[in-house]
This record gives sequence, C-alpha cells and structure tokens, in this order.
Amino acid sequence: MTTPKLTIAAALRPPRLNYAGFCIYCLAAGCSRAGCIAQHAASEWVLCPDCGGTGYVRGHIDPVCAHARCDCWGGLLDVNLVAPEPVAVVSSSGAEIGAAWDRFDSLFGHEGAGSAGDGVVA
Repeated sequence: MTTPKLTIAAALRPPRLNYAGFCIYCLAAGCSRAGCIAQHAASEWVLCPDCGGTGYVRGHIDPVCAHARCDCWGGLLDVNLVAPEPVAVVSSSGAEIGAAWDRFDSLFGHEGAGSAGDGVVA
C-alpha cells in the first residue's frame, strides 16, 4: 500500500468545516456551496507569524505568558484573502474630528453633542 504524498500547502490547509461543522468562509452549518469549496481548494495557507502556529499571540516566543487568542485560523493564515478597505480614515485634526461628530450627530438626531469641535461627545 502506498500513502499519498502531501505538499506543504496541502499539509497546512485546515478543514473547510470547523470542528462544530460550520464553514470557515460563509459560517453556514454543513455548507456544501460550490463557491466555498472552490475558494478552499484554491486557498494557500502559511504559518501565522503572530503566534507561530500556537493560536496564541507570541505563543511561540513565550508560551508561559501567552494568553491572548490570535486572529488567525488555528495557527494558519490564508494568503489569498484580501484585507477589506478601511471604513474611515481617522485624522488627528481636532476640527476635522469635531466636524465628523457633528455629521454623525445630525444623522442620528443628537444635535449639538459634538459641536464643540474638539471631537469629544458630550
């Protein structure tokens, strides 16, 4: 009997369904969507540099003190996933922040809460 040889990429690929049976792409239970299957088949995974594969930030550097969970997927990152565009760019100008709060307040009926122009909501 011969055993199939796994490439490094295939060896590092996590299962498409997590241990509870939910898809890591669409979060549906028992997913069998063609898009999710194709995305997973095309995915390339690498060891997470933040946790070194441990799942805990700096767990590979200081396992005793590592307590914060890493944002990776079980110690791996999909290199094909593109980070979303930022929702807003924050400026350090107090006047711009105050104006942004004023626009926010006017949208949600909180007139005057941020009108001081200092970016602080009263």
